[in-house]
Amino acid sequence: MLLVFDGVASSLGPLLPADELLHHQIIDTFATVSESDRSWTEKIWATCAARDGSLAVGFGLGKYVNRAVMEAVGGVARGREQFTVRASRELGDERDRYAVGPLRYEVVEPLRRVRLVLEDNEAQPGSFDVPFEGIVPPFLEEREGRRGANGPRVEADGGRYHQARGASGWGAVGGTRGAARPSSGRAAARS
Repeated sequence: MLLVFDGVASSLGPLLPADELLHHQIIDTFATVSESDRSWTEKIWATCAARDGSLAVGFGLGKYVNRAVMEAVGGVARGREQFTVRASRELGDERDRYAVGPLRYEVVEPLRRVRLVLEDNEAQPGSFDVPFEGIVPPFLEEREGRRGANGPRVEADGGRYHQARGASGWGAVGGTRGAARPSSGRAAARS
């Protein structure tokens, strides 16, 4: 298939800043994944909670390259109350900007430290700013490959890694803020 970008015909995807680097895994640009399945995605999920259960924070981010969409979810729970914000945006030219509405994911130090943010917003009274720092090195699960009952259709083909991380920072509901300390929360996973 021949595509046209900025008046130039090519069978490759559009160039991105990441294409200047030497990290390609397929013969195409970083705008392209090797799978044509529209559900192909990369996701991040992280949670932390106070040991006494008084406050918990959850965060998720998904990048759907074949749908040209990025979506995020963030929430704060206080006792039996939960406040959740969901947002999505077109990937466009900002494929490496991991922010959707008031939600943001930042890699501070690869495979060691990340920061999750839910800014004050009009949708819900919850917000947070939670840096996570690795307690142990990340580890990979075995690749998940599964075919349907009749054999030919691939139902799952994925890989995940996990890392226990200590949380710091804060979470808030309606102006009441709780502090996170490295001993008060420990979970972050990416798939």
